[in-house]
Amino acid sequence: MIVLHFEATVIRYQELAHRVDEALGFMAAAGLTVEHPIMTTTDFWTSHECLLLPYEQSLTRLDSTSGQYYDCSAHMLWWGERTRQLDGAHVEFLRGISNPLWHQGQIVTWVCDPMHGNTIKAPCGLKTRSFDAISAEVRAFFDVHEQQGSPPVGIHLEMAGQNVTESIGGSRTVTFDDLSSHYHTHCDPRLNASQSLEMAFKIAD
Repeated sequence: MIVLHFEATVIRYQELAHRVDEALGFMAAAGLTVEHPIMTTTDFWTSHECLLLPYEQSLTRLDSTSGQYYDCSAHMLWWGERTRQLDGAHVEFLRGISNPLWHQGQIVTWVCDPMHGNTIKAPCGLKTRSFDAISAEVRAFFDVHEQQGSPPVGIHLEMAGQNVTESIGGSRTVTFDDLSSHYHTHCDPRLNASQSLEMAFKIAD
């Protein structure tokens, strides 16, 4: 069992390394090498979900000059569907740390992530997502920003260039029965090529 677990871990790291190589190759093809000025002059901020409290607490420090606590794992932490209980430890922890972006006059980039939070378990036991649910969340994202007069800047989608069968729905309908035919993801279900293109046209509209 230990050997099998070790082999699975090695495989996952190999896959991760391959994806990093692909990303670096894409950046190089776009002209974004480490020598490019944008790679040395651009300020960027990091953000992630405050999920594992022992990890976040171990990286929290007191700023002796301001008397405020900062979680040094990221500039801005957020809570999600799993961590947003108002009487929970995550909210209490986040209440006690400062956010270095709050008073810096930074322009907020509003990005929609309609993939996460929209997973369901299919009758066959596989984790999947509904194209209609993803589409509805994207529409709501644009509607809210139109009402508020704020700019919707980006959308995060997980997709594959191949015709995988990991998310149900779309004009070339993938059904629950189709899932096991080309289900290749080792993590989260993705939109296939047809679904991705259809979603792109919906966003453009």
